[in-house]
Amino acid sequence: MSLLALAGQHAPMLMIAAPLAGAGLAALPLPARVSWAVAVLAAVAAAFVAIDFAVRTLLLGAPLMRYGEAIALGPDGFGVFGAALIAGAGALVLVAIGDLTKQLAPRLAPFAFALALAGVGGWCGAMMARDLIGFVLSVEIGWLAGVALAALAGSGIAWP
Repeated sequence: MSLLALAGQHAPMLMIAAPLAGAGLAALPLPARVSWAVAVLAAVAAAFVAIDFAVRTLLLGAPLMRYGEAIALGPDGFGVFGAALIAGAGALVLVAIGDLTKQLAPRLAPFAFALALAGVGGWCGAMMARDLIGFVLSVEIGWLAGVALAALAGSGIAWP
């Protein structure tokens, strides 16, 4: 079995794990451009998997896979479309945010990229969740990353 076929079978998990793993790597104390490149690669990988999964299930009619009890993921049509939309928009945002790193302190830029990826991973997890606990946990990750990102952006404002 090829790696692309294996990734296609586990697309709901990959569209959550890729941004969260990328967030961990982007938060390392690296130069801002290296951290941005890592974040863009993780976001583009998640967007590719999510869009491929959406095309296969919604347009080509592939059956939606239900995972076992160990992983509480159970995508439906709305969740598949929403996750593809969130992952694609997150990838576009991370590509576009590269120029804004000059406005942040050099040591804060990796955290901004990591928080943006954590938000993408959290909201994609909420779209793929099968039960209420998984949904609430994913929403908490997504909105707390958004709040922390807003606080991080506000930390660079010079008050008169």
